[in-house]
Amino acid sequence: MERTLPLWYSKILPELQSGRNVMLVAHGNSLRGIVKHVDGIDDETISEVGIPNGIPLVYKFDKDMNPIPQEMAVHPLTGVFLEKKGLLRAALAKEMELAHHVPGYTLSKAGPIDPKLRSLALLDLEKKLVQLAAGQTVASEEPVVPVSSPSRAQQRAERVAEGLEKPVMVIIRHG
Repeated sequence: MERTLPLWYSKILPELQSGRNVMLVAHGNSLRGIVKHVDGIDDETISEVGIPNGIPLVYKFDKDMNPIPQEMAVHPLTGVFLEKKGLLRAALAKEMELAHHVPGYTLSKAGPIDPKLRSLALLDLEKKLVQLAAGQTVASEEPVVPVSSPSRAQQRAERVAEGLEKPVMVIIRHG
């Protein structure tokens, strides 16, 4: 909590208050600190809360920045995991099956990938990110548009202030 609350108050909460959506990706204990604060969970109960790797946990907030309990939330959380129980495991098993049986289909864990091809793909992605950050149009199969421009962000903030739109915080735990 000593490290997560300053982050909550200095970065996350102001972004949510301005109507922006926030994505947090961190280790389990850091995320538990945020969840503990948002949901008002006591010290004993938070140790029993599991946040699985890679499954998004989504919170919506009202205009006063109180979490809105979601229909599929599991107590004591008010946020909801974006995964039906067992669905992710089934999808990973199917992907592994494809990697073993379909020629040319590869997973990073299923076999070696040519380091030159991986480097080229990463460079291409980095180039696109730099172009987006500079406000340039990025050529792709589908046009990529920067997510927020100042006018759109201001309009969203006004809709949030009026209670017409709810800011969202997505939490994802990594290794």
